[in-house]
Amino acid sequence: MRTRAIYIAILASIGLCYIFNKNSTYDISSSKMEHTTPQSRDLFIGFAMGYGISEIYRLIHAFHKVTTGANQHIVLFVSLQKKTKEILIERFPRAKLLSPDEVLGLKSEYIGIIPSHWENLAFRRYIYQAKYIHDHQNEYDKVILSDIRDVALYGDPFEQINATNFSGVQAFTEIQRYREEKVYNQRWIKQCYGNEFLESIMDEYITCCGTIAGRTEALVNYLHAFLLEFKLKGTCHIHGADTAIHVWIIHNILLDSQIVYSESALIRHCPSDEQLKEKFDKVTGGMYNDNGQLFAIIHQYDRHPTLSEPYNRRHDISQETEEFKVSVGLR
Repeated sequence: MRTRAIYIAILASIGLCYIFNKNSTYDISSSKMEHTTPQSRDLFIGFAMGYGISEIYRLIHAFHKVTTGANQHIVLFVSLQKKTKEILIERFPRAKLLSPDEVLGLKSEYIGIIPSHWENLAFRRYIYQAKYIHDHQNEYDKVILSDIRDVALYGDPFEQINATNFSGVQAFTEIQRYREEKVYNQRWIKQCYGNEFLESIMDEYITCCGTIAGRTEALVNYLHAFLLEFKLKGTCHIHGADTAIHVWIIHNILLDSQIVYSESALIRHCPSDEQLKEKFDKVTGGMYNDNGQLFAIIHQYDRHPTLSEPYNRRHDISQETEEFKVSVGLR
């Protein structure tokens, strides 16, 4: 208890508000949907270091197709050449492509963390994203933090954040409960936080840190909580530490985090084959939720050829002009 009290004191000292909290799954079908206004300032942010231009192009092309607001931006951390980044930004003016050291040097410190001390790049990304969102928090109202390679966009994803009246971060359910999935999530959580915590959530639906959403302040709080918890736990699991920490903080640290039931939301993780057969939309190549609304984001879409094949064709860089492809080094 003393350790946790000290931890909460550290959080309070940097201006964050957290309490211990028990979550219940929140179904947005009971809440009135609102619409994004032209004045809304929205940020989609992700880490695409090591990804090729085709994968980066696919996402920013889709983003510019499904969002139309001048203040709706996508920020990606990439390892592309400077000239290539400039050409992509000229083609997609609402995209910002950064290298991590433009935000925080490897030897620099952010809330007591030095990026070079974390060997795993998949974990290090949280440092850069936290720093960027914190530094630009006055520029945005809503933020979606997402994986990049396996995410498909079919509609305006920021509508999801308007779908509830809650100010906290939104985490989205998968199709299984923790009790049903023994290979990954159970092992990660047990190794990082012990059997007692795992048993306390066994009958809940799994949530994934691959795509989360919320008001800007909520995402700053989430990422700061994540980083401080990571400092305490270290790499408690070489692959699953981020998932375990995500689950822990939305249950025990964040004031008002919400576990959102994906079947009635606009953002979801990998659907089942049966769901896809029942709710696939041939026109858009996407999928409907239980309320008959098209999912705006499907994370892990690439596990289903029914989704990935038409989506990848629609946003393939090969459709660009020869001049463009030559300019970015594809010819």
